[in-house]
Amino acid sequence: MVKKITGIVFDNFLIKLFSVVFAVTLWLHVSARGTSEVNLVVPLELREIPKDMMVVGNVPGFVSVRLQGQEGIVRRLSSKDLTAFISLSGATPGEEDFSITQSNIAVPSNIRVTSVKPSEVRLTVEKVVTRTLPIRADLVGSPVPGYIVSRVEISPAAVTVAGPESSLRNLKSVFTQNLDLDGAAGSFETIAKLDAPGAPGIKLEEENVRVVITLSKTK
Repeated sequence: MVKKITGIVFDNFLIKLFSVVFAVTLWLHVSARGTSEVNLVVPLELREIPKDMMVVGNVPGFVSVRLQGQEGIVRRLSSKDLTAFISLSGATPGEEDFSITQSNIAVPSNIRVTSVKPSEVRLTVEKVVTRTLPIRADLVGSPVPGYIVSRVEISPAAVTVAGPESSLRNLKSVFTQNLDLDGAAGSFETIAKLDAPGAPGIKLEEENVRVVITLSKTK
């Protein structure tokens, strides 16, 4: 029995070895021919930002991802099939460099990420603070001759503002959008929209206020 098995293994050994090597080589060749690569531009998401923090300044919106996989699958891929993300869990105020590696790219199975550009981004994280600021009416134009503005009442008189600390540091008040007095005589009441400060990331607790403008005749 042993001799029979030995004969099966070693008879024409070189021919059998060549056949095995040829089969493996052929398989590798066929597999390689079925592989393709593609570059896709993928939106970059910021995840797990601490509730009391926010990212300010310029944030890259996209990354370039190079993918490798079976040709038939790769050719059907689009940016919608991928997700690029950075986790800011545990971030602290200040500037910090965040790496973007293959692990930051969610791709379909059997697809391999071979490169990501940029591989690192610098983000500025700030603490979110709140302040209560007075509201001022932004009056433009002139009432009819003989009248002047004698009183302006705003309700509510103040608004809570939330935003990055650097943006709120020098903010003294919040204005309404323009209230046109051209041709006005006597008193009138209007609902005015608040004009959000131009600094990024600022949110107002109220959007509209009631404004009563009293015009009096000049003596």
